Amino acid sequence: MPIHDCFTDSGDATSADFTYFVYLKDWPCRKLAARKQLDIIVKVRERFRRAGQQWQLIKSTVYVNYLVVGDGRRLLAQALHYDFDEAGQPAHPLFHVQLTIDPIPQHELASKGIVVDFEVTNPAGECFVASRIPTSDMTFASVLYCLMADHLGAGTGPGPAIFDGFANNIRPIQARLPTLSFEALRNSLQASFSNFKSPHWFAHMNL
Repeated sequence: MPIHDCFTDSGDATSADFTYFVYLKDWPCRKLAARKQLDIIVKVRERFRRAGQQWQLIKSTVYVNYLVVGDGRRLLAQALHYDFDEAGQPAHPLFHVQLTIDPIPQHELASKGIVVDFEVTNPAGECFVASRIPTSDMTFASVLYCLMADHLGAGTGPGPAIFDGFANNIRPIQARLPTLSFEALRNSLQASFSNFKSPHWFAHMNL
């Protein structure tokens, strides 16, 4: 699907929603036996707000499912999502990753032309407590960059050439990607009184 078709009106003229799915098939993983591969499914939901001639990111949730493929089976090994809401959420670090066992719904994938069957080996989610780990601002661009580094960088199979080429293509467009300005981030942190302001969570607070 073309990227511009993934944007929808969020209800007012100054903001837009972005929904996107990515299926990364048969990726190398140094943690797996040679006869196994890794499939990675990514679901992105982000909201942007127009600020003059630029767009700012005000909300982002990036779901990532890791599937181990081998022996004729595809198993959900880990599910997580990276979360951010400019307004803050009660009892949440402003930026965080949450470890889960929740798969991206297969009917949602199928609606986007991604047909993939996999097993959830622990559907009850036992021992997967709702751990929220504070992170930097891990939005879609950051998650995609890290996936490339983790699985297509040095020592991860094909060697550093693939990641280096990707990184070289990304660097020139960084200035055009919607980001959180430092001032917007600072104001957001100060305004979200229900969120703990510890600099151990947010290095940005060391002003």
